[in-house]
Amino acid sequence: MASQASRNYGGASAQERRDRRRTALLDAALDVIADGGVNALGVKAICAAAGLNDRYFYEQFSTCDDALMALNDLLIGQATSAFAQAIASTEPEAHIRLRACVATAVDFVTVDPRRGRFLIESQSTEQLRAKRKHLVATLAEFMLSGRWLLGPDAPSEEESRLMALTIISGGLDVGAMWLSGDLDVDRERLIDFMTGFVLSSTRSPRSA
Repeated sequence: MASQASRNYGGASAQERRDRRRTALLDAALDVIADGGVNALGVKAICAAAGLNDRYFYEQFSTCDDALMALNDLLIGQATSAFAQAIASTEPEAHIRLRACVATAVDFVTVDPRRGRFLIESQSTEQLRAKRKHLVATLAEFMLSGRWLLGPDAPSEEESRLMALTIISGGLDVGAMWLSGDLDVDRERLIDFMTGFVLSSTRSPRSA
């Protein structure tokens, strides 16, 4: 009976409680970054924001860098899921689906402004820069999966991959500039421009 009580507290198992603490710590890390940037990240700052003892931090992570990488992976997973949902809920027509994905990207970093600050900070450490390269490659492959929507006018696979890498990498930089206030355009204008730019870029050079 005592063993069962130690496994369950307040209706939650030990693993469920650990999972909740991990979620709270990662959410707190995002708060800290939103308030002061990646340089403000520290065990004490994260634990204070989460309202947890530092022993719970070390239950989940060895260092702040580990927590930062876990947060990065969490946000990438959330973004990928949002893109998948946008694709699943739109008609299989290039312009419609592309605009939905661009709008999803913009909303992902504005509905929760903390995500936008994380994007701005995404090149502030060597580890984050490496993760960003992986993100660019992942999103480029995601973009390539819709190449069939362009039909026979689609560029070759090699050209499409180069375009996707260029568009994703540049799009992240433009997004960071917009979030920083360096681009004076509203949400709709940004979405319309990016959608039109991508569509015009997908025209095969050999058919131009």
